Amino acid sequence: MKPNEVKDTIVKAFMDFYEIDDVDQTTKKYHDSVMTFVNQVEAAVDALEQEPVEVSDEEAEMLNDLEQEEWLPARAITNFCDGRDGDSLNIRVQMEVRLMKAYIYGYTIRKEQQWYVRVPKTVNDWYVKIDEDEKTLMTNPGDIDKPYTKNHYTFTLADLHNYGLDGDQFEKVEVTDNAE
Repeated sequence: MKPNEVKDTIVKAFMDFYEIDDVDQTTKKYHDSVMTFVNQVEAAVDALEQEPVEVSDEEAEMLNDLEQEEWLPARAITNFCDGRDGDSLNIRVQMEVRLMKAYIYGYTIRKEQQWYVRVPKTVNDWYVKIDEDEKTLMTNPGDIDKPYTKNHYTFTLADLHNYGLDGDQFEKVEVTDNAE
């Protein structure tokens, strides 16, 4: 049954239960009660239509913790969003609304986009992360999977910024699912 059919069925059941024949006449007489009921039905139908919200790994971990512990979800989500010092208030509020919807309607974990980064002015030399704590890079000529693991070669957007590889002079090759 489609959401609009659900709504129509519920409204019809309401009318049958209260022996209402003329919706317009009843609406005039009991406007506030009928409108409150219809609005609640529409909200329920909207909830049925909601798609899961895409969240990052970090956000998913926080939402999962809410399900495991006895937190007040709204407070925990607000605290999580308020911990974002660099973000403006507007961005934090948008994040909070998105995470509230994720908590209510469910979520999927967004796969973070990653890139390989070619050394400028080379054909087959790639940057490799050697020590993430010290932000150490080296170059490796040849195949991407030798001698290091794929994780050494892939850079997220944050990695590109942290390692200084986000400039236009660096050729970035997006990692796709079929390249994994």
